[in-house]
Amino acid sequence: MQKRQYKAEARALRAIYYFYLFRIYGPVVLLGNDVMPVDAPFQELQLPRNSVDECIEYIASELDAAAADLPIRPLNDANIARITKPIALGIKATALLYAASPLFNGNTDFASLKNKDGKQLIPKPMMLLNGQKQLLPIKISSPSLCPAFSIYIRLINPMEA
Repeated sequence: MQKRQYKAEARALRAIYYFYLFRIYGPVVLLGNDVMPVDAPFQELQLPRNSVDECIEYIASELDAAAADLPIRPLNDANIARITKPIALGIKATALLYAASPLFNGNTDFASLKNKDGKQLIPKPMMLLNGQKQLLPIKISSPSLCPAFSIYIRLINPMEA
């Protein structure tokens, strides 16, 4: 039990740090479970950036996977600062809001931001994560899971509102 929780906490921390990098730098390189050798040549370290959609999907999927093995509440006072399921889902909600914001979704100022291979890093049209242009209700958690942490988000396309 404790080993699974430690692994889930590490997985959640990795996703949280990817989210912090995303907030600061925008689309970043996602390594996932790939290990980079310490003595790797410079050419192997030159990896292309992933798109906004790929970054957010990775962060959300990692937080979902971690939340499955995290407790809803700290087990006791000694574990009060540990990551719990509501914390992981709350950061997932924040990441999804960033992805749906005009900064990373249809920002014409960054329309020319591409990798060297021509891959578009920031989506051009104002699209929500599931491809709809209107409303996207996202249910982050159920009231039965944690009554104090039930979030329903309605994202509205500002271009059509």
